[in-house]
Amino acid sequence: MTERIQADVAMDYKEIPHFAVSTAPGHHGRIVVGTLGGKPVIAMEGRFHAYEGYNLADITLPVRVMKALGCDTLVVSNACGG
Repeated sequence: MTERIQADVAMDYKEIPHFAVSTAPGHHGRIVVGTLGGKPVIAMEGRFHAYEGYNLADITLPVRVMKALGCDTLVVSNACGG
């Protein structure tokens, strides 16, 4: 989906203070900010998880940051392998 976003900013989580870094295979660990279908969006390419050793405050920080930036709708998707 992030390929469809007209990105104004794309940066690795490691460049964002206090963001955890995803270690799960296939999770790029990048945030993309721009527009999609004429609407402003913020997308996460990969998440971090409790099984990676992160606590709930770490895991939920991106959602709190997006809310502070003005996001009022959250869409959560899932890519699962077999």
